[in-house]
Order: sequence, then structure tokens, then C-alpha cells
Amino acid sequence: MLTTYVADEGDKLYRRSLYTLWKRTLPPPSMSIFDAPNRDICEVRRQKTNTPLQALALQNDVQMLEAARVLAENTITDTKDAEQWVTTVFQRILVRNPKEEEKRFWRNIIPMPWTSS
Repeated sequence: MLTTYVADEGDKLYRRSLYTLWKRTLPPPSMSIFDAPNRDICEVRRQKTNTPLQALALQNDVQMLEAARVLAENTITDTKDAEQWVTTVFQRILVRNPKEEEKRFWRNIIPMPWTSS
């Protein structure tokens, strides 16, 4: 019986990224953090919460970190002009162009190749 998840390596790394190990009596810990309903009954509407623990879980989740890494890698390789990085990421994630104040904010945070840090 499979009780732990072992990630593949190389070309097979992304093959099983959507599988989740389920136990009958309780949901996976990451789903409990996001208020997953109990599987014994049907819930019409889920409660909405936003806690620091949810943000921490997303920041430390391997799948989220890998998605962020691939997004950054694709942005850098697809967008040759580093000035356009912020706009490209906004379009890919939020499906809109950033406002000027958002551009200024992120350009101050993101280390650009032309700045010395």
C-alpha cells in the first residue's frame, strides 16, 4: 500500500503532480488548511477564509515553488527585454497589463541585470 509520495526526477518530474494521497477519514493536511469539507457530507457552499497559515502553505509548497521557478525561467527566456518582465508576468498570471505604480513597485523589488546589487 502506498503511504508516502515519492517524486520522480528528470523528464518524469511533472508526470504525477496532480495526484494526492487520500485517506478515508481525513483530507490531506494541505487541503485542511484551505478548509476542505469533510467527505462524509455534501456542502453546498464552502466557507471563505484567509489566514497566514494558508499563505505560508503556498509559499512552502513544492508544486507552487516549482511553478514559480518555471514561470520565471519562461519569462526570462521568452522576453528578451528585461524591462518587459513585469508586464509579461502580469499578463501570464493576472491576464492584464500592470498599472504604472505596480510597474514601479515591482521594478524596485526584482533584481534587474543592469543594476548592481
